[in-house]
Parts: sequence; structure tokens; C-alpha cells
Amino acid sequence: MIRLLDITHQAGDRVLFSGLNWHIKPGERVGLVGDNGTGKTTLLRMVAGEVQPQSGEVVPRRGIQIGYLRQEIHESDLSVSVLEEAMKAFEKERRAQAEIHHLYESLTRTPVAEQGSLLERIHALEAHVFYHEPAVAEGEARKILEGLGFSQADIRRPLSEFSGGWQMRAHMARLLLERPDLLMLDEPTNHLDLQSIEWLEEFLGSFSGALVVVSHDRYFLDRITTGTAWLFQRRLRTFPGSYSKFVEQRQMEEEQLRREYENQQREIAHIERFIERFRYKASKAASVQSRVKMLEKMERIELPPGSRRVKLRLPEPAPSGRRLLELRNAGMAYGDNRVLWGINLVVERGDKIALVGRNGAGKSTLLKICAGVLDYDGTRIVDPRTQIEYFSQHRIDQLNPENTVLEEARPPGADASDETLRSLLGCFLFTGDDVFKPVGVLSGGEKSRLAFARLLLRRGNLLLLDEPTNHLDIATREILQEGLRAFPGTIVMISHDRSFIDAIANKIVEVGGGGARLYLGNYTEYMARKRSEAEAAFATAEGFVEARRQAAAGGLPQGRKAAECTGAMAAISLAERDRREARREAAEQRQMRNRRRAELRAEVARLEQEIERMETRLAEIHALQADPGAYSRGLVTPELGAEAKALEAAIPQALDRWEAATREYEELA
Repeated sequence: MIRLLDITHQAGDRVLFSGLNWHIKPGERVGLVGDNGTGKTTLLRMVAGEVQPQSGEVVPRRGIQIGYLRQEIHESDLSVSVLEEAMKAFEKERRAQAEIHHLYESLTRTPVAEQGSLLERIHALEAHVFYHEPAVAEGEARKILEGLGFSQADIRRPLSEFSGGWQMRAHMARLLLERPDLLMLDEPTNHLDLQSIEWLEEFLGSFSGALVVVSHDRYFLDRITTGTAWLFQRRLRTFPGSYSKFVEQRQMEEEQLRREYENQQREIAHIERFIERFRYKASKAASVQSRVKMLEKMERIELPPGSRRVKLRLPEPAPSGRRLLELRNAGMAYGDNRVLWGINLVVERGDKIALVGRNGAGKSTLLKICAGVLDYDGTRIVDPRTQIEYFSQHRIDQLNPENTVLEEARPPGADASDETLRSLLGCFLFTGDDVFKPVGVLSGGEKSRLAFARLLLRRGNLLLLDEPTNHLDIATREILQEGLRAFPGTIVMISHDRSFIDAIANKIVEVGGGGARLYLGNYTEYMARKRSEAEAAFATAEGFVEARRQAAAGGLPQGRKAAECTGAMAAISLAERDRREARREAAEQRQMRNRRRAELRAEVARLEQEIERMETRLAEIHALQADPGAYSRGLVTPELGAEAKALEAAIPQALDRWEAATREYEELA
């Protein structure tokens, strides 16, 4: 679909890529990963044609359509409504329909001999319009916008009334509606709540094109990708399977490399001892020189940076009581908009609570009430021994731009040594001379990391954390995750990273509809409970439908049971049952189609590898047959000629199978 060949590129005086090669294939679903600053976004922009490599070549398939979601929107007409922004995805179809109308009008004025080319163009345009179904465009746009969190009332409002994050959602809806051949998403979950992320995962599961996604959400990568492309040391390596499998394979490789490195170091030490011992003995001069040359020729094994596992050890929190914080009948309104009411929440020693719910449900408001930074209704009780440390993104505005990173990392009253401070800062990607940079020159992400590191040194026994993983790559998130999991204090947090929540939380509080509901356990257990509740509700609904069916057949039970069934029948209509059955059938058909598409995707990949292998072998044989010297050396034999003929016959057959599989795959989109 698109190839990057021998790409070399640098930003300023820093080389990002050197001899990088990458082949993005049809239907491939790749997670592009690498440490912050390795060039993931630059590589996406290069594929999209926005950045030209300084050397090498980007070779796209002819006519390929690429959709690219950037981390930030640079240009957008904010006067249009949310729905109008999404409907821009069908601009090509609208233009195509206008051109079809114009061509039909021109057809009557065109000589018969020249009508053939016009009819071919009309046919191509009509096929394009039919494939993209413009008649149902608005309905499809509404469904996608709803999945991304917009209400039906919101979609008619202008974009200018929404925050940047919601504007990004509208732009994402437009890209998803375009159904490009290659969809590239750069941090798509940054502006989504958990429900919208789960909807996006379901949508991408049935997306027919190729997909490349950059994300720091490990759970998201595991759900939607079938391969991983790792940017490392200016090159790109690809791995089959989920992100978790990539991590396992990389850890195995690093362990093997570490063993080889240690063995080589022992061998080098042994040789150096021999050289040092016999350097001045004439009888050993030849042996010494032999070993000196051996060391010079030896290809030294280097351990990759970051292969050493960094651990974050948080300071021991101050002692606390059993019940650190309690809210009774708490609520909050912004003008006429009442966000929360009747909230009762108890935070006990050792709790690790995650607040979940849609954006706008009131999670951050509830966390601010806990922190005491908002006026609120109701009662807030804080134990005198509770020491609250509250982290939110606005904390970066409180940093002193004149201080160095090291100076600012030490909060007032903290007695941590420079060594302790530098160790903690290293966990947040401030290494070497970075700690001597003035805070004023740091990026927004760097300031956020510094503010969080500073907070962790205060020995708070109740940490209130609003999106602590923002601006952190996967490796740094995992370091923080391990540190917070081992933290003996108490945590209430908001995060959209489900693997982060899963590893830390022992309680989930679902915020929505103005209230808050407590679930015991981590995120996986919370989702299992939600599924169980949904299944129970569905089973109850099925029972109601059965009661209505009995009534329609004249078999309604008598007495108290009849009264119960009558009340049940009033709760749910037969039409609702029909809608559920239709949705279930549609879901089954979608699953069957997705399974078949997965089989075809694997078959296409296998055939591509087989064709490439056969073509490589045939080229080798042809090179031998073209070399006169190969005949005199006996390398060209009748068997070799027979193998060439077999390959010449097999390659077209394999290409036919590849074309048939690709066609069926695209038809199932």
C-alpha cells in the first residue's frame, strides 16, 4: 500500500531516522510505538506527505486515500456545526453527484463517437457514490457523533462553542466517515472518555482499511492492533501480534542480549588480563599481539538505553486515620447547570479509588470537592491527620520559571537529597543536564511531569490525581503505575488509561446522572459487573416479552402471578423486543463478517510473503543463468531450470489467489 525506503531525516542537529524502511500493507493494523522524541509524529506526517525526507523515498500506492488525525487541530472552520463538520467527509460524493449531473447534461451535446469516455467517467463516479452511500450519510454521521459522546442537541451547535477536545472529536468523526484506505491516528484517546474509547474500539474493529495508531494507552493498543512497529535507535522494527506480545518478545530479546553482553564482557576481561600479564614477555609477544587484534576486531555488544528497569519509590506518607475524607449529600452547580447532587462518598485508609464516567459527568468537579478547592453544597468532613495533595493540569502555572528543574523539584519543607531528587526526576524523563534547565524553557508536557514529580515529594497521605498520565509515554506510565500501586497511602484519581486503572484501583466510582455509584474491585471487575447487570436486565426484559406473548395467546397466568406479569408487560413493549432481536442479528452478521475479513487479511499477508519469496528465488535463478561463469562452475543445472519454470507457473497462480482474496476482503467492508 505504501513503502518507506531507506529514509534518513533529522530535526535540527538530531538525527531521527537513519536507513529506515517500512511497508504498510492493506488491512494491516499497526501500533506505532517508541519513546517520546523518537519521531513517531514526524513519521506519520511523512507518510501523509506533509514532511519530505531528507533522503530516501516514500512510495504510496496510486490513488491511495489517507486519513490523518493529528494531536491538535491546526485549521478548522469553527462557524460550522458539529454535524456539518462531520458531513464534510462526503464532500467528494457531493462533488461527484454534481459532476454526474453535469456530464449527463453534456452527453446530449456530445458526438456519439466521443460519448464513450463520458459514459466511462459517469460509471466510475456512480460506482464511487454507490459505494459510499450518500443517501444514508447524515444518519451514519449522527451515529458516529453519538458514539464519540455528542448528544443530538449538541450536533447542531457551532464548533466555536466547544473546547478543543470536543472539536477534535468532531474532526475524528469526519475522518471515520471518510473511510480512507489508510487511517492514521496520533493519540486518538487523549480527548475521549472511557465510554467513547470503548465505542471507538468497536468501530475500528470493523474498519476495512489499514490502520496505524500512535497511543500511550496499552489497553487500547491491545484491543485494536495486530502488529507493532517500534521506533528505536533511528530505525523501525516490526513485530506481529498485540502490543503485550511485542513487550514480551522485546523483554526476551533484551534478556538474551544482556546474557550475551555479560558473556562478552567476561571474555573481554579475560583477554585483557592475559594481555596485561604477558605484555612484557618476549616469548608471549605473538600471543599478546594476537589477542590485541582479537579485541580490535571484536564487534562490541551494546545494551539499549532504558533496558535497565527503573523503579519509582514514593516517599512514605504521613500517618493517617482510618477514615480520611467523607462527603455527605454533596452537590455542585455551575449557574443553572446542576452537575452533582446527593453525593455520599467515604475515602478510607488504603483506598485506591478511580472515578469513571463520560466527559462532563462531573468527575473533575467531584475531585475538586474532595480537594476543597470549590464551593459546594452539603458536608465535607476531613480527618485532622489527613494531608491532601491535589494534582491537576493547572498546577504547571504555579511553577517558578526562574528556577532550574532540580530547584523546582524540591517543594518547601522537603528534606530530600539531590540524589533522591535526581532519581525521582529520572523516572519522569529528566536525565543528565536536563535537571539544570530553567523551568521557563520547558514544554507544557515537561512542566506537567515536573509538577507531578514535585507533588510526590510532599509525603501526602491522600493523593487526588486528575489525569496523572497525560504527556507520559507507555514506559513512564508503567514506572508511575508500579510506584502508585506500591504506595501505602490513599489515592482518588481520574484516568482514561484502563490498564493504569486496572493495575492500581481497588474501588471504582461511576459518576453520571448527577450521582455516584461505588463498585468494589479494579476496572476489569467493574466491567464484568456492568456486563452482568446488563445481561440480567436483558433477561428480565425477555421475561416481560414472554409474558406479553402468553397474554396475546390467551395463556396469561391467574392470580398474583397474573398481576406481576401484567405490570411487567407494561414495562416493555413488543417493539422493543423486535428491535433487540434485530440488533442481535445484525451483531451476529457483523461478527461473522469480521471473522471472515480477519481470515482474508491473514490469507492476503501469507500470499504476499509467498509471492515475495518466489519472486526473490526466481530473480536469483535468472541471475545465475545470466552469469557465464556459473555454467563453468556447474551452478546452472537442469534441475535449476525446472525450478525456474515451476516458479514462473506458480507466481501467476499465487497472484490470482491474492487478487481474489483482496477483492473479497474489500467487498466485505
